[in-house]
Amino acid sequence: MSQSKVPLTEAPKNRAGRACLATLAVLSTVFSLQAQDNAPGRAHFVVRTSPAFDPYLKASSSQSKQWFQSHVWRMMVYSPFFDSKLGWYPGGWAYINLYGLHTDWPVVGDHPEWLLRNAQNKPLYIPYDCANGACPLYAADVSSPQYRAYWISRARELVAKGYRGLWIDDVNLEFRVSDGSGRHIAPVDPSTGKEMLYEDWKRYVAAFCGEIRNAFPNIEILHNSIWYAGGPNRDLDPSVSKELQAADYINLERGVADHGLTGGEGEWSLDAFFRYVDRRHAQGTGVIVDNTGSLGEYGVAAYFLISSGKDGLGGHDVTPDHWLAALDIDLGSPLGPRSRVGGVFRREFERGVVVLNEPHAQAETVSTCSDCLGVDGRLASSVKLMGGQGAILLRGSTQTSP
Repeated sequence: MSQSKVPLTEAPKNRAGRACLATLAVLSTVFSLQAQDNAPGRAHFVVRTSPAFDPYLKASSSQSKQWFQSHVWRMMVYSPFFDSKLGWYPGGWAYINLYGLHTDWPVVGDHPEWLLRNAQNKPLYIPYDCANGACPLYAADVSSPQYRAYWISRARELVAKGYRGLWIDDVNLEFRVSDGSGRHIAPVDPSTGKEMLYEDWKRYVAAFCGEIRNAFPNIEILHNSIWYAGGPNRDLDPSVSKELQAADYINLERGVADHGLTGGEGEWSLDAFFRYVDRRHAQGTGVIVDNTGSLGEYGVAAYFLISSGKDGLGGHDVTPDHWLAALDIDLGSPLGPRSRVGGVFRREFERGVVVLNEPHAQAETVSTCSDCLGVDGRLASSVKLMGGQGAILLRGSTQTSP
């Protein structure tokens, strides 16, 4: 969720010289970002900025800026904090919430009619970080044309600043409206005066997403949406389908670090998660495997199993001072899609192979290739994988990014 930040400024000493250098830096960065696109064998790392990342972003050295330009494919960032940094990193997606309004924002007092309410006319919340009978964000009425116009005007201001796209949070096709204790409460539907139905909620959210897409046809739009929303037949749900088609990227929060993922082929299996990604790719949509837990080699291996070249990979424990060697590997072009034998997934690349044992599975010893080397540089013609472990192997020698 958004946190209050103060933009940083730097007083230029030689404005003409700085302007020239800034122009070259931007062009170099754009080329660097574009060079990493459409490369399924490279990890497209996505940063979700937070206060823990502020020290790195505040550093004004060319070395710090170069690290971001060479290691980070996209960043979820906050305005106005990041506004002054767009000159050297133009790959920022500006954060904005679909229907959350901070309880202390003036717009809440100016437009109380935009808040969803219960039968007792009390405002309702997004069920996040609730305590002592209240939550940080009121739930806004996405069916209101006035609220939608307000939201789009705010988004237009962000786009005008030069952000590459919008990182839209809480695109919830699940019914996420609650009281101050985080318990689900169906709000009163302003259009009927009766309890809002789940089908209507989905329809309102999907229609709003379509309106946003139409308002911003030429920027990148990411939805932080729940991959299992709509139940087992989610792809047949017209509202879910409309929402998904309104995004360039779907953020898969928790990613493969989600402890609820199982083995096998059931609704909550890692295999079902991968198949969901396959269906997004079939629609031309990329995904961000946003591992909110520890990333590790398992998380990177899972990314390579599904990578189409348009996807991204996140890990909230990764910083410039805590970087994984696996994120610098270049596996080259894939030789085909992933395969599966029992609980072991595999994908071959021109420069290596990726293997992964599904969660909670028994240990498996997996053959790789005769000259395969592990990330640590040791010969690994076979690897033993416990359940929930993965390995990335290179043929002959490791390859790192320049």
